Amino acid sequence: MFLERDQIADLLRAVRGQPEENAIIHCGLLLGLRRGEILGLKWSDVDTEERRVHVRRSVRKRYVGLPKTKNSRRAVDAPDAALRALAAYRESRPGENGDFIFRRDDGMRLHPETWYKRVFPKIRERAGLPSTFKMHSLRHTYASLLIFQGENIKYVSRQLGHGSIAITGDTYAHILSENTTSAMKKLDAAIGDIRRDMIRVVG
Repeated sequence: MFLERDQIADLLRAVRGQPEENAIIHCGLLLGLRRGEILGLKWSDVDTEERRVHVRRSVRKRYVGLPKTKNSRRAVDAPDAALRALAAYRESRPGENGDFIFRRDDGMRLHPETWYKRVFPKIRERAGLPSTFKMHSLRHTYASLLIFQGENIKYVSRQLGHGSIAITGDTYAHILSENTTSAMKKLDAAIGDIRRDMIRVVG
């Protein structure tokens, strides 16, 4: 599942004023990170000058390890909205020790499964989203947004950390097909405008 425009707005309203929730949701929605990648982030991974977030590890259950695949270890281009959400979260928790970004009140890093089971359903309910909306839906939404705005499939694949462009193409074939249809309609419209201009000039 990926979110439509109005559903994205509902989701962002649901986490407004909640720095931790807002930052985690932005990392999924605007960086395309997996749940374990998000909770494995350290502040040293966030490069505000280069506007990138480096994915160097992932949290699975209680263990911190390498990301899912070799390609999952990557530098993701970060929009300002995502960097602002992270900065706001950091400001909300001054004086904390430790490098992991997302931490409990006792300073321990968040446990992915615990956070997902306890917090995510509340976010989904406040946003009025269906039960089919999962944390991974944010990653799908991120990919769909990039594709619909016309980004190259190779770039989308690199941002997502897929092992190959083929994986990205297979996963998002239906969105790519919709985007292709939209592109051809725009091309038809553009050619139509050119032809009308030609007729006016000749006339």
